[in-house]
Amino acid sequence: DPTPFYAEAGGQVGDTGILLRGESRARVLDTFYRGTTIIQLAEIERGNFQIGDTVDAVVDIERRKLTMKNHTATHLLHAALRKILGAHVKQAGSLVAPDRLRFDFTHYAPLTVGEIEKIEDDVNHQIWRNAPVETRVLDLEDAMKSGAVALFGEKYQEQVRVVEIPGFSKELCGGTHVPATGTIGSFKIVSEAGISAGIRRLEAITGPAALARFRSGEELLDYIQSQYKVARQGIPALLEKLHAQVRDLQKQVGEIKVASIRSGMSQIVAQARQVAGVKVVAHALPQTDRTSLRTLADELKHRLGSGIVILGTPLDGKVALVVMVTEDLCQRISAGKIIREIAPLVGGSGGGKAEMAEAGGKDSAQLADAIERSYSIVESLLRA
Repeated sequence: DPTPFYAEAGGQVGDTGILLRGESRARVLDTFYRGTTIIQLAEIERGNFQIGDTVDAVVDIERRKLTMKNHTATHLLHAALRKILGAHVKQAGSLVAPDRLRFDFTHYAPLTVGEIEKIEDDVNHQIWRNAPVETRVLDLEDAMKSGAVALFGEKYQEQVRVVEIPGFSKELCGGTHVPATGTIGSFKIVSEAGISAGIRRLEAITGPAALARFRSGEELLDYIQSQYKVARQGIPALLEKLHAQVRDLQKQVGEIKVASIRSGMSQIVAQARQVAGVKVVAHALPQTDRTSLRTLADELKHRLGSGIVILGTPLDGKVALVVMVTEDLCQRISAGKIIREIAPLVGGSGGGKAEMAEAGGKDSAQLADAIERSYSIVESLLRA
């Protein structure tokens, strides 16, 4: 029954380590509760174990220490969020692991860059002042009277453990923690996102993981400097310049594509089919942007004089579609109706007015089939 292994609870992952008995050895892969019993999931590496054996249980202390840093940092983060964003912030879930921490909380809007920086500054200030982390076991009622934060919906025993960083944080918690905040080293938020209505998620790293991220950032900056012979403060301007060049090149490529398609427009018009007495052109173009797609469809419509134009193009792995109907046919058939029938064939949806409609789709592999089937779709709509 007695074990030094911490079982997964309160968001903190379970301990790993080894069990030893003489020459026999088992590696503990996870520790968790089954009911009120602590279970070690272990893989025997050599020898054997029998019920009733007494073993030496050795926790992976380095992994435990990393987890402790992240758990205490989670308490600091919770307190900083309430201080900076407001008392409405409530914990809505967490993960405390050796390599990172994840914290879900109630809040009504994405965090700004400024708010994230303030939170990081507040947490790191508490780390750098090396405040003691104090733990006490109290009656639940006394713990609540002391101002300790309890998690909504959590079931507590009559006696609870209070973890306090004096002057900053006080929570009910049964997890493992560092003896003083300075042990954490440093704290860095790496992502912020919404996961459901009114719930935000922060992921952060501490200690060695934060140092590793800092080093990788330094290596990236050094690489850019060496490749482009630019000072660090000149990197943002360099990126803006490169981005502008890419935009210009993309525009040029787009214009070349449009010109190429335009040169073959007579052939496209020549492929028009008579469908229930109406000229219909349906064609899949090489990848082009939506603006060019609309422009080309409009030019084809004018060349037809009277008819229907259906164009599609693959667009970054997806599909863009446009349908145009000449004014004289709008009373018989609507571009919006046509697009609503074609779009599902490429895993998409769309809509529009009588003369022009657009859609997007997810499955570019079905574009050719959708274009071919558009003739029968138009015929059924015209005959209806």
